Amino acid sequence: MSLPCNPIKGPDSQDADSDEEWPALGEAGVGDADAVCDAEVVVDPSDEKAIELFMNKNAPVRRTLADIIMEKITEKQTEVGTVMSEVSGHPMPQLDPRIIEVYKGVSKVSCLIYG
Repeated sequence: MSLPCNPIKGPDSQDADSDEEWPALGEAGVGDADAVCDAEVVVDPSDEKAIELFMNKNAPVRRTLADIIMEKITEKQTEVGTVMSEVSGHPMPQLDPRIIEVYKGVSKVSCLIYG
């Protein structure tokens, strides 16, 4: 099957993409700001199978921003603790367990909110 060649058209030519067919940005969707889309999308079984082929069945666990931040805080605490104990000769005191619980709670909440 051969497709027709589409020559480059000048500014005066009429084609399917002319500006007259498309509404200006201010005109598009006037009064539709509060419209709710209640239409149900029906997926063809063959399309559903095709989508499933592209989906990873054994998806790795996603790390959230909270997980990354907590990991960096722990790394930094370990690094500072090591340096301080080497300099002063005594081990650095641990954080109050209540503070640790607060940060763990923040991590859980952020996981619930941001997924």
